[in-house]
Amino acid sequence: MNEIRDGRIKRHLVELVDTSEKNRFEFESANNRIRARQGHSVKNVREEELLSPVSTDENGKIHGYLYAVHSTFLSCIPRIQQSGGLSKMKRNHVHMVLAELENIKGLNANGNIPGMRKNANAFLAINLQKAETAGCKFYLSGNNVLLSAGNANGNIPWSCCTLYR
Repeated sequence: MNEIRDGRIKRHLVELVDTSEKNRFEFESANNRIRARQGHSVKNVREEELLSPVSTDENGKIHGYLYAVHSTFLSCIPRIQQSGGLSKMKRNHVHMVLAELENIKGLNANGNIPGMRKNANAFLAINLQKAETAGCKFYLSGNNVLLSAGNANGNIPWSCCTLYR
């Protein structure tokens, strides 16, 4: 990889990363690299460099939350149900945010929460303990997006989800 030698270019790149929507990128000054924090569909991404594994505690919570929320669209719900649950599809992970149930509907009011779709009209609350019991592993990205590749079948089972509109 070529080293960024021009200080002006490096400052500009750091500024772009710092002001990116939803804090999607990070700049590694030691390696002079810019990389996405999550959202990868490339299979050779080394997750251990990007993500922190997390699991539920004795109360079934991750970082104090019983639930994570996945934002989607009502038109997608029948397909999600028929497939048996949330699938990562062509990505490496399903994206979620940790949340309290009473905050779900207003969770993404400003459209700028990492891990949430701007125009979503359906929200799936995932019971973290149920999902973990079903074989799902969870990771936290650098901008606090909760990620999971699902269980052995590649999904977060529908039985772990509750739909909010």
